[in-house]
Amino acid sequence: MEQYQQKIELLETSSDLIDNLLVRIEAAAALYHGGKEVEGSQKILTIIDDMSQLAQALTITIDVQKDPIDVSVLNDFLQESTEAFEHQDFVLLADLFEYEVSPVLEAWKEKILLTLGA
Repeated sequence: MEQYQQKIELLETSSDLIDNLLVRIEAAAALYHGGKEVEGSQKILTIIDDMSQLAQALTITIDVQKDPIDVSVLNDFLQESTEAFEHQDFVLLADLFEYEVSPVLEAWKEKILLTLGA
């Protein structure tokens, strides 16, 4: 029972992290669209690190999730992001985060809330 409760608490923390990530993604995209590539890239790198932590948390808690979250969708996104970085296509990078990652995070949040009964 204690392990179950720890996983529920981890999901609660993950839900908060998603809220935080969504705000930071919007801010990073605005920096990229405003031509501030260095600042945008700094934000994106910390966002990617936090998304990795989120994916780990969601993997750890999969057995308590009512509608299991498939974190493998991040692999394609990370590949596209890497290519955009390599080509210094910062507008594409901003769009990837804004229009592909954010909706995925929002869907994950809904699944977490379903598990939490919120």
